[in-house]
Parts: sequence; C-alpha cells; structure tokens
Amino acid sequence: MIMKSLLFVLCLMIALVDFISEGKHVFSFIDSNPDPSSYGIINIRCVSSQMEVHGILDIPQQDDHYEFNATSLQAANIYVPYNAIPSGSGIQLTTVIIETDNDDVDLLVYAHSYTPEQESFMVLPSEALGRLYYVMSFRSTQGNGAFSISPVNSGTQVSVYFNQDFSFEGNIYNVNNPYQVTLNTRTLHFQTSFDPTGTWIESSKKVQVVSGNDCAGIPSSVTNCNHISEALPPVEVWGSSYVVAPFHDRNSGYLVRILASEDNTEVKIQLLDRTETVSLDAGTLKEKLVAIPAVLTITASHPILVVQFMRNSIGTDLNNGSPAMVIVPGIEHSISTYLPFTSLSGFTSNHVTVWLSSFDLDGLRIDEDPALPWIFVGPAFGGVVAQTSVSPGEHYLSHVNPSVRLCGVAYGYGSYVSYVHPIYFNPMTASTDEGTKPPDIENCPDSIVVECPTDSNVASVTWIPPRASTSSPLLPITSNYQSGDSFGIGTTSAIYQFSDVFGNEAVCTFQVEVQDVSPPEIFDCPSNFNVTVCDTSPGINWLEPYAIDNSMEDYHVMQSSQTTTNGKEIRYSFWDKSGNEATCIFIIHMSYPSNCKVAATRSSLKTAAISLGLGIFCLLMLLCSLFIWDSLNKYVKEKSLSHKSRGNESRNYYKNNAAESSDKAESDRDSLYLKPTTSTASD
Repeated sequence: MIMKSLLFVLCLMIALVDFISEGKHVFSFIDSNPDPSSYGIINIRCVSSQMEVHGILDIPQQDDHYEFNATSLQAANIYVPYNAIPSGSGIQLTTVIIETDNDDVDLLVYAHSYTPEQESFMVLPSEALGRLYYVMSFRSTQGNGAFSISPVNSGTQVSVYFNQDFSFEGNIYNVNNPYQVTLNTRTLHFQTSFDPTGTWIESSKKVQVVSGNDCAGIPSSVTNCNHISEALPPVEVWGSSYVVAPFHDRNSGYLVRILASEDNTEVKIQLLDRTETVSLDAGTLKEKLVAIPAVLTITASHPILVVQFMRNSIGTDLNNGSPAMVIVPGIEHSISTYLPFTSLSGFTSNHVTVWLSSFDLDGLRIDEDPALPWIFVGPAFGGVVAQTSVSPGEHYLSHVNPSVRLCGVAYGYGSYVSYVHPIYFNPMTASTDEGTKPPDIENCPDSIVVECPTDSNVASVTWIPPRASTSSPLLPITSNYQSGDSFGIGTTSAIYQFSDVFGNEAVCTFQVEVQDVSPPEIFDCPSNFNVTVCDTSPGINWLEPYAIDNSMEDYHVMQSSQTTTNGKEIRYSFWDKSGNEATCIFIIHMSYPSNCKVAATRSSLKTAAISLGLGIFCLLMLLCSLFIWDSLNKYVKEKSLSHKSRGNESRNYYKNNAAESSDKAESDRDSLYLKPTTSTASD
C-alpha cells in the first residue's frame, strides 16, 4: 500500500511539471492579511453518493503534498500552511492542485479561508472554468479588494483590464492598457486599494478566478470587517434569472450586486409588489440593499452575475454574524438530483436556503430526513423558497419527486463570524453550448441472482458500478441502490441515471433477484407415542407443531393422516411463498386391551336402550299427532255444516218474502185497472 501511494505521488509530480489540465480543481486563496499562525482548510468530498477516491492535494511551487481519502459522506479536511496564502500583487507560489485516482468521480471542494470561523467558497471544477471573467468584489474603508488567477494549463496568456488606474511595477494599467502575462503553474494575484468590481480578465486557456476583499465591512462605513471571497463563474455560464432570499434568523438585511456582461442589458428587480427596471452596460454594476426579510427576484435580457452579501450585525443581530459573500446560483443552474453541501463547525447555527421548482415543501429532504421542518419564505419563478436549520457536517439535499429542480446556499454565523457558500451546482448547466449526445454507459451489470441466507430475509449484493463517458460535464450520478446494499427476497430493479449539464440523460437498469431457498423451520414436532384405547375412534390430543420462515412472511400449513401397519401416521406440511417445503411426521401406536370386550357389550346395550327409548318417544309423538289431526278435522266439518244450514234458511226467507211482494204488487195493479173513473162537469 505504501509503495502504491509513493508511485501515485511520483507519477502525479511528474505530470504536474508542465501540464496540469487533468487536475480536478486548480485554484488559489486570496490575501487576508493573515498572521504567521493562520492557515487554510480545504474540505474535499465526493459529489455522487456511495463514491470514494484516493487523491493528493499539491502546492507544486512549495513542494507541499497531502494525500487524502474521501467519500460522499466523509470529507477530507486538509490544513494548508501560512505560505499557501498569497499576499500583495504579482506572481505567487500559491497554486493549489487537487488530483484523484479516478477521473470519473466528481469532487465538491470548499476552501475555508484561514480559520474554520472565516468565510469559505466553492472551488469550481476545471470543466466549469472559462476564458472570460468579470471581477466581483466590494469597496471597504478597512480592507483591500483582491483577486487571484490560477491557470489550468501551462502556457496560459492572461490579460487584465482594470476598471480604474492601477499602479504596478512602475506602470499604470487600465482598460486601455491591460496587464499581460503568461502563466504556467503559478498564480497571478492582485491587491487593490479600490473596488475592482467590473475589471475583466481574458485568457488563452481556462483559468480559475477567486475574488473578494481581505477585510470588508458591509456597509463600507462600519469599522468591523471580515474576509470575504468567492470563486467566480466565467461569463459563458452566467444565468438570467435569479432569486435571492434573506438569511435565516437575521434581521440586518442583505446586499445584492448585479453585474452585466453585455451593453443594453435590461434588468428587472422585483421586491414584493414593487418592480425596478435598470439598464446596464458591460462591466457596470447595480447595487440593491434589502432591509426587510423578503424575497428578491431578478431577471435580465442578457446573462448577468448576481452576488449576495451578508451585512454586519446590527440591532437584534448584534454578535450574530459578520460580512460574507456568495455567488447566487441562477435558476438555470438548478438541478433535479441529489445536491451535496457541507455545513461548517465552530458556528452558533447553520442553515440552508433553497429554491425548488415546486410548491411541495413536504417533499424536501436533507439526508432523506422527512421530519425536518421547512419554513416557507416566498414564491418565485413557479416554485418556492424555503429555509431550515442543519447540523455541522456533510449533507445531501434532495426532493422525493425526482423531477423537481433545486439550488441554494448554505451558511452559518456566530459571534462576529460568518460563512456562506453555494450548495453544489455546476455552472455549465447554464451554458449556451448545448450538447446533443447522451452519455455513453459502460459496464452496466447484467441481471444478478443470489441466494438469501438461511437466517435472514435480506441479502447483501455487490457489483461493479457502471460508468459513463461524455464530452460534456456530468452531473452527480443518481441511483436507487448502491453496490453492497441489502435486497429483500424477490426481484428488484436497480437504476443508475447519468445526466450531463445540458440535460442529456442515459439510464442503466438491471435486475437483482434474491432467491429464498430455505424451507420453514418447524418447532414442537411431536415424537411417536403409544396410546391404549377401547374406542375404535378415540379422541387423542397433542401439541400442534408450528413453523417460522426466514422470509418473515405468512406460510401455508396442511394436516393429513393415514392408517399404516404401525398405527396412525400424522403429517403436517409447511411451505412458504417460494415453494420451499418442510414436513413434520409422527406415528400414534394404538393398542386395545382384553377388557375392552365387556366395555364394548355394555356400550352396545346402552346404545340399544337409547335407540329403543328414542323409538318409543317417536311413536308416542306420532300417535299424539294423529289424534290432534283427527280432532281438527272433525271440528272443521262441524263448522262447515253449521254454516251451510244457516245459509239455506236465509235463502228460503228471502225467497218467501220475494213471492209475497210479487203477489201484492200484482193485486195492486188489478185494482188500479178495474176501478171506474168518474168525471164532473161544472158551469
């Protein structure tokens, strides 16, 4: 192992002599007027989950080499000495180069300036660097503006166009007379008495630019100051839509600076219901002080750079924080994946502010924790801004909906100390150089079949993780399972998703089958036993067996029996959902003693007596039923005759009355017709 490490260091040193383009990260700190006891901390971890690397941090001009091992959840903290910090203006021996033994593993690097309690910045990977930059800094009565330029390749020609007259080495440099130099592995560092914001840098090859102020007070009139610094994205990856939110649990407000790269850039600034529109030319600045805890949204007609500054502690914020600066990721930089970030130790509190392209706050997760409370800050760009507090250490930000895009910043403060840096983002997501070819996946595993251990319902499954290659920068790899994870019995799909900064995707999917080959384990299976009985169908009891299956799921059981020459064979069959069967078999030996005959005769007599008694009882019940039936028939007949007699009498009565009435009517008619009629006449 020692020889392997030595060879790795030796090969790396040889490669770094003239050519360092393979370096994952190349950068330099900026001046902070440190004393000789000061130092810097570089926090290195893997971006993608379940990844690990072995690497080296090298300061080649000082012959300083630091080996490290890092994973996704365990960062390597490397302390660099005082001489790794630049000072003054000119060529410096402070270039830091980070290399690893696996170029396919992306790194997240935070540089903490000089002590754990000071400002930090996210170092951009070499793939996200460019050749045109604008400096962003801050004016201050206490400190000096500063910026460093570190080359990725040897032979890099650099031109610096200062926004004001800058005197250096007996010459005056400005926009009409740029400072020009060729860099190999050393860093170019400048310290200015004025605010260098708007100074632009052109280079023939990629460079890393870090800028800030060695001791800034915000606002500039305050006496307390703090070192501020940030790694600047190149102009080609600036965005045009930004959301800026207040810092959690601080009432001092915040400051925003907006820088344009093109003339006639129209910028709209929205704060609550108030909209402000300004026009900026290339290299010009708009500064906005926000004194209330409200969300600020910014849109521009051309790409812009937006930087947020934490103000000095005032009022109720006294002793709670100090100035800090952070590059604000644009909405174009948001990513729908797991985003790593690190919260620093040594601070009273740590927080994150997140923009998500959804209103589903309940779906936000940090380290997969669903119980973490999120505070709604405000809506923006079809989504919302939210905040929460976190503990120091390495974390992952995600959302349960894999299509929700995320971006944000992590920060913390204590007594007169602060830090703020971006949650991982790759500036290339905003690049206009759109790629069209998806990543090429290599070593996508075939289906995997393993047997589950007999004493478990899960199995640990390992494989060689797939890899992807592409001409465009890759985003963090997302996968639902990692090699070495535990899988339950059955078939599960494992998915690896590879995406580049332009949204091109490729997916590796394979099946992991865990086979259950263990039958249920039987307990309390009875042994063979003997019984003495006189009954041919005796009732015999025993403690029934049971089973436990390694799948911890329900099982099936069936009991059966058969008579053999040895006695009664009892069989219990148990089988699980995978069809694995276990059987419990035991035999009951039955014997019949000689005195069973008397007992049998008595039993027969008793049975006959009972049968006779039942027969007599049934006969009596039948006779009673016949008697009752006969009585009911007689009663019904008598009632029927009685009704018939009364009906005849009624009919005769009505018949006689009708005859009498007919005779009387006929007599009346005869009298009427036979009686003479007399008529009387009068004068």
